[in-house]
Amino acid sequence: MSLVTEIVSRLDINIDRHHSHAIANVNLNTLSESASYDRNARSLQATARALSVDSHGVLSRRTLLRLLDQARCDNLFSPQHEDLNGEAFDERSWFLVAKFTTQSLGTILGLLLEQSSLLGAEIDYWNDVLGSSLYTGHYTIQTAPSRIWEWMWEVISNLKAASARENLTSLNAINRDWKRFYQLVQNNIQRGLLKSTRDTLSSPLTRYRLYMRRNRRALERLKGLNASAIGILLEECLTFASNEPPPDTDQIKFNLERYHGLFKTVLLMENTLRDLSQPLDSPKNFEENIFLATDNGFQEKQRSSFEEQSVEASDVVERLLYVLRDCIPGNLAYNQKYIRKHGRPSTLARYWFPTVITLMSLSTSLRVLTNRKAELVEWISEFGATVIDFWRNWVLQPVGKLIGTIRHDEQSEIAIMSRTSLEADRQSLERMVIDFVSDNSSQGQSGNVQPDVSTITAQVREGDLTTVLKAYERDLRKPFMGTVRGDLVRALLIQIQKTKVDVEIAMGGIDALLKSQELVFGFIGLTPGLLITYSGVRWVASLFDSRKGFRAGVEKQQFRNSVRNIDRILGAYPTDPDSVLSYRDYGLCIYEAQILKRRAQYTIPRSFLAIFQQDLTDLTDLSQGVRRQRNALHRIQWTYSKWI
Repeated sequence: MSLVTEIVSRLDINIDRHHSHAIANVNLNTLSESASYDRNARSLQATARALSVDSHGVLSRRTLLRLLDQARCDNLFSPQHEDLNGEAFDERSWFLVAKFTTQSLGTILGLLLEQSSLLGAEIDYWNDVLGSSLYTGHYTIQTAPSRIWEWMWEVISNLKAASARENLTSLNAINRDWKRFYQLVQNNIQRGLLKSTRDTLSSPLTRYRLYMRRNRRALERLKGLNASAIGILLEECLTFASNEPPPDTDQIKFNLERYHGLFKTVLLMENTLRDLSQPLDSPKNFEENIFLATDNGFQEKQRSSFEEQSVEASDVVERLLYVLRDCIPGNLAYNQKYIRKHGRPSTLARYWFPTVITLMSLSTSLRVLTNRKAELVEWISEFGATVIDFWRNWVLQPVGKLIGTIRHDEQSEIAIMSRTSLEADRQSLERMVIDFVSDNSSQGQSGNVQPDVSTITAQVREGDLTTVLKAYERDLRKPFMGTVRGDLVRALLIQIQKTKVDVEIAMGGIDALLKSQELVFGFIGLTPGLLITYSGVRWVASLFDSRKGFRAGVEKQQFRNSVRNIDRILGAYPTDPDSVLSYRDYGLCIYEAQILKRRAQYTIPRSFLAIFQQDLTDLTDLSQGVRRQRNALHRIQWTYSKWI
C-alpha cells in the first residue's frame, strides 16, 4: 500500500463516519417502499462499494470516469422531489460525491508524486552529467547532431526572413539578383561569426554546463511547484474529514460544512491543476493564486444562488468531470512537454553514438569470433565439463558415500588395513612360537615331555614371548653355534613377526578410531563441494534479488538520500511547539517519505515493516509539529541504521 493510499484511506474512513452520523439523524421510518427508490438505493450502495479505498485502493482516472458516468446515467445526483425519501436519498448522494472526491484526490496526489519522481530522475541525470567532465563531453557528442541541425535551421530561417524583407521570395528572384542574395548570405555569416566569437570567450564545456544548469533549475522549479500543490491538497482538501464527527452539533450546520467543503475541495483541485499547466510562477504567487481563485469561485457560486444550501451534488459532479476529463490530461501533457524540453536528451540522441560505434566495430568483432570459434567452443565445453565433473565428484559421490555410512554399508567403511590381516599374523606367530618351544624342549630334555600348547598360545596372545627370549639370550652367548643350529635366526624371525603383530594391533586401534568417526569424516568430505555450490547459487540468485547485490546497494543509497533530504527540510525550522512546515516543504517531505516507503521494501526486513510504517506516519503527520516530526526522523535513523 502506497503512502497516498494510506492517507486517502484515512479520509475515506472518516467520510464513512460522517455519513453514519448524518444518516442517523434522518427519519428512516417514513421512507416509502417504491421500486424506484429501491433501485436507486441499490445503485448507490454498489457504486459506494466500488469506490471504497480499503477494498479497491486508489482507482485510476478512467475507472473514476466510468463510474461517474454510470452514476449520472442512473440519476444518482439529480435533485430529488420534495417527498419523504428526498432527505435520506440526498444525504446518500452527497456521500457518493464525497467518495468520488476522495478517490479523485488520491488520483491527483498519485499523479503529482509520479510527476515529481520523473522530475527528480531528470534532475539526478543533470547532476550526474555536471559532476563529471567525461559525462559532459559524452553529452556534447550526443547532442552534436541536434545542435548542427538547429544551427542550419536558424541560418535557413534567417535567410528566409531576410529574403522576405528584400522581396526575394522565389528562386527566380534570386537568380535575377544574385548579388543581393550573396550579400544577404555574407551578412548572416558575419553575424554568426560575431556570435561564435563571443562564445569562444568561454570553453565549450563551460557553455554546455551553463545550459545544463539552466535546465536543472527549470526542473527544480517545477518540482517545487508540484511539492506546493501536494502540500496544499493534503492540508486544505476535505478538511471536515480530517477528524471524526463531533457527537453534539447542529445537523444543518454540519451538513452545510460538509457540502461546502466538498465544493471547495473540487475547486482547489481544479485550480491547482490549471495553474500547474501554465508557465511557472514563484511558489508564493502560485499558492496565493490558487487560494484566491478558489475563494472567488466559491463566492461566485454563493452569489448565484438564493438558497441557504447554495451547492448541489450535481454542481460538484460537474466540476469533478471537468477535473478528470480536462485538467488531469492537460497537466500530464504539459509536464511531458516540459520534461522533453528541459530533461535529458531523447533516446535517439543518447544512443546514436554507441550504436554507430557498435555497427562500425561489428565486422571486426564477427571476424574475431569467427577466427577463434574453435577456441571459444573449446572453452565453453571445458567449462561445462568442469562444472559437471565438480558436481559429480565433489557433491554427488560424497553424498552417496555419506548415505552409505549412515546405512552401515560395508563398501563405504573407512579402513587402513584388512580385517583378516591381524588374525592371520597372530596365528602364524603362535605356530612359530609353539614349534620353536617344541623343538627346544625336545633337544634340551630327554623323554617325551610335550609343552603345554594352550598355555603357550595364551601367552603369545598376551604378548608374552619369555620362552623365545630366554633361548635367544642363551644363543647370544655362543652366537656362532646358535647361528649354525638355526635357533638364533629363528628367534630373530619370531621377534620380527611379533613386531609386525604389534604394529598391526596399533593400526587396528587407529582403524577403530576412524570407524567411530566415519560419519564426521563423511561430512568433512562433503562440506567443500556444498559450500562452493551454495555460494555459486546464492551469487546467481543475488543478481535477480532486489534485496541483495548491486540493486540492494542502490536502494540503500536512495534510502539514505531521502533521509538526508528530510533532515535538511526539518532542520530549516525552529523546534518551537507551534512550528509547522510550509506547503512546499510539506509536499517535499511527503515526496521523500514516499521514496522511503518504496525503498523500505528492499532494505528493511519484513518483520520490521509494520513499526517502520508507524514511524513514517508520525513523520508525515503535520499536525504534530516539526519537533515531533524531527523526533520521528531521528527514530528512523537509529532504529534502522543496521540495514541502511
